[in-house]
Amino acid sequence: MRLIFRITIWTVVLLILFAALEFIGIFSITEAFRCLAVRHAVLSALDDASSVQVIEHSCRFDTVETLNDLNFKETVYATVTLTPKQIEDLRASLPLSFDFHGGILKCIFQEHHRIEIKQRDGTTTTLHLCLHCDQLYLNDKYKYDGTMPPAWPASLRQFIASLGLHPDGPWDKNPEKN
Repeated sequence: MRLIFRITIWTVVLLILFAALEFIGIFSITEAFRCLAVRHAVLSALDDASSVQVIEHSCRFDTVETLNDLNFKETVYATVTLTPKQIEDLRASLPLSFDFHGGILKCIFQEHHRIEIKQRDGTTTTLHLCLHCDQLYLNDKYKYDGTMPPAWPASLRQFIASLGLHPDGPWDKNPEKN
């Protein structure tokens, strides 16, 4: 009985703490669970992957001319098909994070990188990345649009750079990778 009482008290204390942190904007329980779901979706897709590619490409916001171009077609600057070791490095660049606090948008979503995970059943999970504002969009099996967990931007930049790509630009300077 005493053990159950202690567990219950600590559970209540933790819930009050999380509620207080969420109220003052330091922590978001909802966003934390969304973040964990995104991580799980990506890692599950990698478990069942037949191939994984990282693509560096243009964005409609790169120039004034393409900003309002309804027929904008991206230019792919580089595509890297990952080896098993690089897939493990990608997994490591998506650490488990409980310090997720939501976030404030820093810019318009300017995706210059995406990770395409092709599953054995023919479906594709795509992780779209904006490393300007640390936002991501995961589509296909799970829809998510929001701020990356705090540890992800730095680790994803490092991972993308390890592939010989440019996490912070210039993106069109990659002739050796085409």
